[in-house]
Amino acid sequence: ADSLGLTLFIELPFAQLSSRALQSELAQADSLLSLVLAAGQGHASAGPVGITRLSDTRSPGGCDAIARVAERIRAAGRRAYYTSSFLSADRCTAVVDMVLFDLLSPHGNLPALASMIAQISPGGAAREATQKEARARDTPSDVSQRGIAGLGAAITRPEASGWMNEGSPQAQARFMETALNQVVRSRLPYVFVHRWRDQAPLASTLPDPWGRSYGLYT
Repeated sequence: ADSLGLTLFIELPFAQLSSRALQSELAQADSLLSLVLAAGQGHASAGPVGITRLSDTRSPGGCDAIARVAERIRAAGRRAYYTSSFLSADRCTAVVDMVLFDLLSPHGNLPALASMIAQISPGGAAREATQKEARARDTPSDVSQRGIAGLGAAITRPEASGWMNEGSPQAQARFMETALNQVVRSRLPYVFVHRWRDQAPLASTLPDPWGRSYGLYT
């Protein structure tokens, strides 16, 4: 990865936790985090470290727990992030370097993508000045860098045909064409497509860890 110029994201194994469970798990994560940070030392490809995936990031207690881990990650010269599904209700964005939002839905989520692009468009930087004020009011804060943890649409009706039929392979391909064109024109720094498949041997039979069938099939 170092020689190829790749940047590898790595995530701690804390997913889909309530705020209280997140605080408890992160309070005991010191040893694991030390191993993760040590493994990346001396490697140019060692990229941002994900603190949690799709956990409850709508309460101050969870934000404080994330902030403590983020400080350790920054002290090691790495960037901290987490993955969220709360596009408008997330309250912890100000304590990390970036947040990757999960936009997966069965038929794609173009409105959410458009909202994210609008938030980082020229003029969006002015909102950064209100981060601390927003947190003090217990309202959603903002960050200068957002990304997408999952962008895709599912094939729910493989027997259907035509891009106007939701759930068909053609509708999935049309969604990805539209979404990726918007991404290319945007300032989104990180976008993970869930998930690109081709016709290599066994490519279409690899299991999805969440049991979903999103992505672009070619």
